[in-house]
Amino acid sequence: MGTDIANRVQKQVDEQLRQLGVSPSGRSGAGMTSACAQVVRACTLAGFGSGKGNEGKGLSTDCVDPLMQGRPQPPEAIIPLPKVDRHLIAACKQANPEFGHGKNRKVPLPSSDSDSDSQ
Repeated sequence: MGTDIANRVQKQVDEQLRQLGVSPSGRSGAGMTSACAQVVRACTLAGFGSGKGNEGKGLSTDCVDPLMQGRPQPPEAIIPLPKVDRHLIAACKQANPEFGHGKNRKVPLPSSDSDSDSQ
């Protein structure tokens, strides 16, 4: 049973990495990209996710972006940031300086009618 859960979590992490424009760690072959994958994995394991229904616990907006930018979470965040080693974040920044800055994100942006970021 534990293996099934781990496999499902890994599939979910891999899909979220692809949405963020990062190669999943097991397939990239690049150690530094693996650092970014580990940041995403930490966020996913903490309960953050992407897509509709994740207001206040969005993978990018509420977890990855604040961790990578060294800033607090948005006020709407409902899950605390996971503990991520600063060396891991530094390795990710070295490999992909734009990671966690909301640029070139393949995750769909919210429509104008759900203007929760401006509250």
